[in-house]
Amino acid sequence: MSMFGKRYKNAVLEILNRARPYAPTLGKYLDHSIYHESEIVVKLSNGKLTMPIEAAVKQESLPRSLQEDWIESIAGTFSGPGTGIASDSSR
Repeated sequence: MSMFGKRYKNAVLEILNRARPYAPTLGKYLDHSIYHESEIVVKLSNGKLTMPIEAAVKQESLPRSLQEDWIESIAGTFSGPGTGIASDSSR
């Protein structure tokens, strides 16, 4: 399973670069794994991010076919420091 997952590494890295404008706090790529043959979980230096395997396939074969709304949705799956409900900074 691990070797299968690595075959999407370039696509995952490209998707991360495209997602950064939507989630500027994304950390550095560390690794990724495929779960349930339909989802990629990306381990970052400060959290994780998930994406449908179909996104990596599209990014590899026809990058322009992977629309920005998908990229924005993938960026929205980021969980790590600085995500979730913000603390009250109005004090």
